[in-house]
Amino acid sequence: MSETGKRTVRVQSEYSSGSNQRSKGKKTKVKTTNKGRETVSDVDTGETVNKKYTVKTKNGKTKKDKTVTTIRQGDGKLLAKQVDNKGRSRLRVTRQGKVKGYGKG
Repeated sequence: MSETGKRTVRVQSEYSSGSNQRSKGKKTKVKTTNKGRETVSDVDTGETVNKKYTVKTKNGKTKKDKTVTTIRQGDGKLLAKQVDNKGRSRLRVTRQGKVKGYGKG
């Protein structure tokens, strides 16, 4: 059995939601927006993981669903960035990120 080292992390998160409703006769239109942001900081290594997402719906159907995740070193240099947009995912890893073990390489 291997023993893993303990890590100290700090987590911050924000969440906001809004809704808009219009009625004309028997028809009702509803728009909702959900936004959120989460930051996880590793106190030992200084790396931070930022996650930002937006979900917009109109009459129950999803019109926009986007999540952006970035991983940065302690000095602020980008290691990796992933963008998820309506089911499609794109990952970009820098050279320093490949050395640290993110992505291929």
